[in-house]
Amino acid sequence: MNMAFLDDLASTSASPTEREKWDNYYAGLPLPEEDEQTRRFNDELVLAVSTFLKPGSHILEAGCGGGRQSLALARTKNYSVSLMDFSDNALDYARRLFEREQVPAEFHAGDVLAPGQPAYDLVFNAGVLEHYTPGKQAAFLRGMASRSRRFVLALVPNRQ
Repeated sequence: MNMAFLDDLASTSASPTEREKWDNYYAGLPLPEEDEQTRRFNDELVLAVSTFLKPGSHILEAGCGGGRQSLALARTKNYSVSLMDFSDNALDYARRLFEREQVPAEFHAGDVLAPGQPAYDLVFNAGVLEHYTPGKQAAFLRGMASRSRRFVLALVPNRQ
């Protein structure tokens, strides 16, 4: 087996450089309105989630980044939405987006790679896994699953 894969699999926390990368990305990033492509993607996500998750359910977006998918789910007023990221700047960006839209949510600083408690009916992410190697992907999915009572959903819109 590839030793780099084993080393990666053994590491269960985000590296400081990975955190710094996302902190730098979200620092000063403008809050544009939702574009048409994002709106269509979010509409599809809301429709798909509504087929298996009943109103009143609790949702966590693990590795939320800007939080636009969570915002779409929260706008329905059918779900209690929480967002989690290891980047303080990403959480601040998402918080500002939610405040601008006057939509409630909870925001949690944390590393999804670390195990958590099963407090959510759905734990999901969009556009996160493709940034990691297979070992970190497995650890990320385990971290998501540890927080879920029912469903885990990982969307990979950038598989290339």
